[in-house]
Amino acid sequence: MKIFEALWRGRVERDSEMVVRHVKVDRNRTRRSMIRALRTRGREEYVDGDVLETMPTQGMEEVDVYFFLGKKTMLVAELDREFESRLLVPDPFAQMQANIDDPAFSDEHPNGVQWQDADGNYCYFVISRWRGGRGVTVNRDDQRWLGNAWFAGVLR
Repeated sequence: MKIFEALWRGRVERDSEMVVRHVKVDRNRTRRSMIRALRTRGREEYVDGDVLETMPTQGMEEVDVYFFLGKKTMLVAELDREFESRLLVPDPFAQMQANIDDPAFSDEHPNGVQWQDADGNYCYFVISRWRGGRGVTVNRDDQRWLGNAWFAGVLR
């Protein structure tokens, strides 16, 4: 039965612009240990340690993570409005947990999230596959997101 469910879910998700994952997040883990967990699942790490330390960690321990497709290239401020229009807030830890639980998810759904640090700088987390390999990136950027990216948040 599990095989049938996985095949069905994969088919539905390929045609959908919204994907939901239920995750259990250990909020006591460090940011670095979450990145290491992604790395042990075959990800190359491109992480600015200073930016990683600004990543929000708070949230519920058990939560549904809603992934949505960004249909166009958009400025970072536009992405904030996309979250608001869906009544979602970013939860980088929950998003990382969803990718830890399903390492192949980002192969079909490259996904990212953004937040602002204490100085108002936009920071981001992206997990994707490119050039034949898997990677996880954490850095700063105040420019734009490409139209093929998926984003994730939790209900307010």
